[in-house]
Amino acid sequence: MSNQNDFVIENGVLIKYTGDDTDVVVPEGVTIIGNNSFEFCELTSVVIPDGVTAIGGFAFAHCKNLISVSIPDSVTRILDNAFIWCDSLKSLKIPNSVTKIPDNIIMGCSSLTGLTLPESINNSPVCTRLNLKKCSKLQWVKCPVIPKHFVPTGGAVALLLLEEKAKYYALTGDYFFNNLDYFAKPGSWNQYDLELINGGPKYKYKPSARIFGALGRLLDPVEMTDEIQELYIELLNKNAKKLVPLAEEMNEKCIIEDLFLLNILEAKNEKAVKKLLAASTVTELAALA
Repeated sequence: MSNQNDFVIENGVLIKYTGDDTDVVVPEGVTIIGNNSFEFCELTSVVIPDGVTAIGGFAFAHCKNLISVSIPDSVTRILDNAFIWCDSLKSLKIPNSVTKIPDNIIMGCSSLTGLTLPESINNSPVCTRLNLKKCSKLQWVKCPVIPKHFVPTGGAVALLLLEEKAKYYALTGDYFFNNLDYFAKPGSWNQYDLELINGGPKYKYKPSARIFGALGRLLDPVEMTDEIQELYIELLNKNAKKLVPLAEEMNEKCIIEDLFLLNILEAKNEKAVKKLLAASTVTELAALA
């Protein structure tokens, strides 16, 4: 664990980390993580304490071994390129306290599978600010609203909107526009359904996103034909087990609760899902078995 002497701190600003520890806890009393303060460090995990209000530009840039970082709700500003080229980073949660999405925050994070976005996406041009170049493993995104012009790379991601009631979509893109801008609106749902069920042809869809979108459409079947409904039920029955690891990674039991709420699983598929839940290390999911 990191030593207090490994941190150069001036007036609450962490200027530089000089230690060799890979699991780092930033000391209490730090209010700002300074620009470039951890750049190129051999870190695997970082815990940022409550009381830190800002993370500087390039603060963790090129930390190629960084797997996890904990950002408290006290942080209101993250500057550009803060986590750029963190090759091993698995997931990132930007808290709702952050008032502006920074440019290129996760560009080059080639191992990133999950991303939680703050409410500030409402007033940020996220497609240009996030810059998802080299984030081809991104599997899921959690946020309050559908991000306009948010274009994932490498195929669709599972999009969970955490409002009063959870909503599920398959989100993908083509150049500067995403499929939800085109299809997730009155009069266009049939095209969204056909694309999702067939895996194209206009957009590419990862399997996890397809079943996530299927779950969402069956829960809210606006403008859905009986034929499309049956195809979605078939798709979910064949792939329901894949929702369990996704729920584990996202730490959201509502995914499985809503799956069971539909009451569409064949007995053998429900049994398979519950077997995975029983073995889950996430207590809330194991309780659903």
